Amino acid sequence: MVLKNFKIDFAGIGASKCATTWIYECLREHPEICMSRPKGTHYFDGGNKDYRKFFKHCSGEKLKGEFTPTYYMEPGVAKRIKDYNSDIKLIASIRNPVDRVWSHYLHNISLGDGKFEGFEEGKIYSDLLKPGFYYKHLKDYFRLFPRENILILFHQDLKKGPTSFIQVVYDFLGVNFSFVPDTASRRVAPSGFKFTGVGRTIHEGIGKPLSNSFLGRKLKSNPWLKKVFYRFANFYVNDEESNKPEFPKQLQRKVLREYKEDIDNIEQLLNKDLSSWKEL
Repeated sequence: MVLKNFKIDFAGIGASKCATTWIYECLREHPEICMSRPKGTHYFDGGNKDYRKFFKHCSGEKLKGEFTPTYYMEPGVAKRIKDYNSDIKLIASIRNPVDRVWSHYLHNISLGDGKFEGFEEGKIYSDLLKPGFYYKHLKDYFRLFPRENILILFHQDLKKGPTSFIQVVYDFLGVNFSFVPDTASRRVAPSGFKFTGVGRTIHEGIGKPLSNSFLGRKLKSNPWLKKVFYRFANFYVNDEESNKPEFPKQLQRKVLREYKEDIDNIEQLLNKDLSSWKEL
C-alpha cells in the first residue's frame, strides 16, 4: 500500500507505567482508528526512518496514530512532531509520580533487570525518576501546540471507570465515543506480576511470539477467539499484587522531595488540584 502525503492524526507521547498499552489496545479496537504496528515506532526520537511501514495495514479513511511512551521526555521530539504535523493531536497519560516510580521498579524486577536493594543506586535511581518529571517534559509541548490539541489523562480516573476513561479519548479524537472496546473490561496489567515455572516457559516461548504474529493478530480480531486467547495468555500469570514488596516510607519521602517542585509546576500548567500526589 502506497501512502502519499502521509501524516498520522495523533500520537501518544507518554508516560511509561501509566496504562499506555491498555490505551493503545482500546484505540486499536475502535473501528474508525488504525494504530501503528507495533505500538511504539520511535520515529520521532530517531529510531526509524520509514514511518509509513508501520501503517501499511491502514485504510485511508481511518484516523492513524501511534503510542511511543518515551516521546514526551526525549529532547527535541516536541519540535520534530510540530514540524511533521502542526495540527496533530497528542495524548499523555500520567499518574502520581511516586506510585509510578515504584511500579516502574517492580516492572524492572519482574523482567530480571534489577534487585530490590539496588533502588537507590545512582543510574538506576535517576532512570527511574526521570519519567515522573511531567512538567519538565511536557512544558515544550504546551509551548509549541494549542492546548486543545493536547489531552492529559490521569491514571486515577482509569481506576474509577475504564469505559468512561477511554471514551474521553475517543471524544478528543472526534470518533464515535459511545463505542465500548473489549479491552475496557480487562484489568490493566498489575505492576510486579511474574510468571512462574511452566508459566514463564509458555509466556516466553509461545504467548509473546503468538501475540505478535500474524496468527495472533487474526485471533484477537475475532471477538470469541480473542476471549479464548486472553484467557490462555493470563492462565499462568501469578498475580502477586497482594504480596508484592511495599514501597518503604522513607524512600517514598525521599522520592516525593525530588518531585515536589515539578508537581507544583504541573499543577499550575494543567490547572489541576494534585494535592493527593503530595501526600503519603
